[in-house]
Amino acid sequence: MVSAVVIIEIPELPCSVNKAFSTFRGHRITTRDYKAWARLVEQYIPDNIPDLSRSCLSVEIDLIAPNWFTKVGSIRKVDADNYAKTCLDAIFYHLPIDDSHIFTLKISKVVSDSQNRRTVVRIYDLSAS
Repeated sequence: MVSAVVIIEIPELPCSVNKAFSTFRGHRITTRDYKAWARLVEQYIPDNIPDLSRSCLSVEIDLIAPNWFTKVGSIRKVDADNYAKTCLDAIFYHLPIDDSHIFTLKISKVVSDSQNRRTVVRIYDLSAS
């Protein structure tokens, strides 16, 4: 089993793609929600990221929140992949590697027993295995 090279834990969920981008005069622009998310992510990027510029990466994203289900137990209509784009874009902006190096991606909605919402991202170097 390959261990994670980089682990990033952010005390909030990413904004969805729907809330991250808007169109203004025919151009796609980032919203205040996305800019706030990107500023938050920057605070949690660890120091001393290894050189992954020649690596194939695997990324796991855990979206941890208490409300993936309604009060009656139905699954909420929340698409995990809508969170992945904004999560990866904000993180990889601060890493010395492009997200095109991601070869596998796993996104999980994890039910939390507390009201705390957070995002945990683990990046693995597939080239090291």
